[in-house]
Amino acid sequence: KAGADGFRLPTEAEWEYAARWGKQIDSAAWYSVYAGGNAIGDVAWYLSNSGACTHPAGEKRANRAGLYDMSGNVYEWCWDWYSDTITDTADDTADGPKRVIDPPGPISGTHRVARGGAWDTERVCCAVTHRSLNYPDFRLGNYIGFRVVRSREK
Repeated sequence: KAGADGFRLPTEAEWEYAARWGKQIDSAAWYSVYAGGNAIGDVAWYLSNSGACTHPAGEKRANRAGLYDMSGNVYEWCWDWYSDTITDTADDTADGPKRVIDPPGPISGTHRVARGGAWDTERVCCAVTHRSLNYPDFRLGNYIGFRVVRSREK
């Protein structure tokens, strides 16, 4: 689970933060289309360049954090249950909604979030903003995988 000690799946917000490498939301770099830049061929294996297969990690350019394949190659599971919208109005102010840094997903659901796109998807699916979903027991060999994160020591 998200608050676990040790290694775990990232939350959806943590995944996107890692893909964008913590860029300030208002900076131009925040708006890069793919993890690592705007030129998909430099950073991702996807439908048009993969040769219909996955590739070993690290063959494309890493993002600024040194993380490879955050866009393309295989989808990556996130801890969160899928919802069409993620809202948190508990922190609203008189000036409007407060920006939520790590919005919590729903506490239950039928589908988990998958991010990043895959070798057989269109370029739009590899964008850091693209969200996908699958049943938690979905398996398809080389189509979906995971990246683990480690909680900060307290």
